[in-house]
Amino acid sequence: MARVIWEVDFYSRPVLDDQGKKLWELLLCDPQGTECFAQPCPPDQVNSQWLRDALAPWVRDNAITHLRSFRVPMLPMLTRACEGLQVTVLPSRRVVALAHWLNHRWQTVYRQMPGFQPLAAPPPAGVPMTPQPLPEALRGQKWAWANLLWGQIRREGAAWANFGELLPWQYIPLSDDTVIPGLILYSPRAQALAAWMSGWELAQVQVEGQRVILETGIEERWLFAAQNFGAVDFQTAQTQAQGVHFLAIQTDPEAETLEGFWLMQSLALG
Repeated sequence: MARVIWEVDFYSRPVLDDQGKKLWELLLCDPQGTECFAQPCPPDQVNSQWLRDALAPWVRDNAITHLRSFRVPMLPMLTRACEGLQVTVLPSRRVVALAHWLNHRWQTVYRQMPGFQPLAAPPPAGVPMTPQPLPEALRGQKWAWANLLWGQIRREGAAWANFGELLPWQYIPLSDDTVIPGLILYSPRAQALAAWMSGWELAQVQVEGQRVILETGIEERWLFAAQNFGAVDFQTAQTQAQGVHFLAIQTDPEAETLEGFWLMQSLALG
């Protein structure tokens, strides 16, 4: 059965009702952001039963098999709600459509509602986990920095590889000549490596000083390179491209095809 992945958020919003209780809301969208569904939840019904009942018709009508969720505190409730729906919960920061939609709702919906309570300061960011050594499958693989043009990716990227994932175009207003930075992994077992990485929930490539770090899932961080002088150029191009970047997998530099291609965008989730 083909995987059908949507993105979900079930959490309180910066709005108080007339009884002084926080607004709770379910947001659900597909990865392209073409179908988006929002439903408020009564404060006294914030539980897995309400969540399961709210998700059920959307799961059924869209044949959803997996839901991506980035909030650690809500994973147990979401998992319980999905057990009876035969849906797998994917802890993931790869929620680009949801993140853009949520930010849009902050600006255009929540701020207009009676009871809106702006935060005095943004919530403190958690301490990032110490990067771990790369999994054995990635150790010893050759890699290189690379650049592509946004227009080329938009026109041709969907046909480049059997494994991978793109981004929802409508949320990323870049000109076609914008340089998109990334890295390419070279491996004689490129197809098997791409298949393996397709279950990894790739979130972003991050540069810290001269360290190159690959982030996956919600909290996992992997030390891709302890020192690389090209990291600064990558970071500069990434910033100019609104955080958009890519990871590709290829058998060798002379190959004419890719085995895997993932677009990512660095996101501030909250």
